[in-house]
Amino acid sequence: MVFGRCWGEFPVEEAIEGSLELIRDERFEPGFGIVVDAREVLSVPVADEVMDFSAHLTHMRKYLGHRVAVVAQGDVATVAELAAAIISENGPTIQVFSEMKAARAWASDRSESGRDELNAP
Repeated sequence: MVFGRCWGEFPVEEAIEGSLELIRDERFEPGFGIVVDAREVLSVPVADEVMDFSAHLTHMRKYLGHRVAVVAQGDVATVAELAAAIISENGPTIQVFSEMKAARAWASDRSESGRDELNAP
């Protein structure tokens, strides 16, 4: 599992570059879970940035074969949920959480039954 943390003013371009660095790193096997802690992000992306990032991650689907859990709150969580809905349609499965413990459990579960159960509303 990979853990990442974003804080402060966090431009979408940095998120895209960070995701590219991650998939290029040979230390990680395909299908690893990812948890991104965005609880301290101060900037909320605008619609164009959300669409650009969503398109980028959708194209990375073959590299991100497992789950991406995002821990966020407030407006950042709302925007992350919008991006997750767009990306998960054709890209990797992304879920937004308010608590780290739940995000870690979800991102590390590789079972199909666990995936269905955890994706339930």
